Amino acid sequence: MNKKERVMRTLDHEEPDLVPMTEMSIDPRHLETITQTKFIGETSLQTPVSAGRRAEISKVSTVALAYRTLGFELLQCDLSAPDGWSPQKNPDGTITDEWGRVLSYDSKCKTWVPTDSIFAAPEDFERFPFPDPNASGRTFAIAEMKKNIGDEMALAAFIRDPFAHA
Repeated sequence: MNKKERVMRTLDHEEPDLVPMTEMSIDPRHLETITQTKFIGETSLQTPVSAGRRAEISKVSTVALAYRTLGFELLQCDLSAPDGWSPQKNPDGTITDEWGRVLSYDSKCKTWVPTDSIFAAPEDFERFPFPDPNASGRTFAIAEMKKNIGDEMALAAFIRDPFAHA
């Protein structure tokens, strides 16, 4: 039984030959250690799409290599920002992402982290202008990951609940 068959059998509530293994996400510092490569990828949610697509392709390649190295059967992949989108760069060095979150760069973890919530009260949620889920380019990273792994592993889109981004 191959890796993808193992995952699909498990999802169908049938017994596979082995328990399929995966991880929801691997932070950049550990990706570098696992793959012995310099991680330069960010998602397009943190970088301008013009540069971010190149960075996303690099991230996809590094993540796929790490999951292969670890022997995982299922690989999760984030959605991408829409074509032409760029984060707002703030004077204090933070950025504002597509969801309106203000993020600061954590050099130790090599990633952008939210500095605060975008919702202070329940009525903020009711007035929130959610990003267009069908915008062109939204599935860019998923398509790139599918090209990279083919049928070697099962692939799942990693769609966070709305409050993970909030």
